[in-house]
Amino acid sequence: MPSPSPGVDPGGTTTRLDRPYELNASAGIARQIATDLDRANGRGGNNLSEHASTAAGRIRGFAFGGALTGSTERWLQQCKTLHDKLTGTADNLDATQRAYQSNETSVVGQLGRPGR
Repeated sequence: MPSPSPGVDPGGTTTRLDRPYELNASAGIARQIATDLDRANGRGGNNLSEHASTAAGRIRGFAFGGALTGSTERWLQQCKTLHDKLTGTADNLDATQRAYQSNETSVVGQLGRPGR
């Protein structure tokens, strides 16, 4: 394991990048979580909103049918926000990895030039 950067607490959290390829792996994981979240909420078909609406319609004589629908709508809004944040994070991780790779290529090119 590489030694920690000077002045950084070895037990603390850092933003040090030892393995740039891990950025792509992390981006893939974030995208998979977003996809799984969509799948769990039944995007595109027999979805959670339909189930809640059906259940609320079938539960007669109780006042919580509307609450069920309302809480489902709030849940789906929160899931969409989380999905969007995960997707944005994945995009940012990919962009960071591309920039890192471009910088590495540029530095290697500079070091290979005579007179440098």
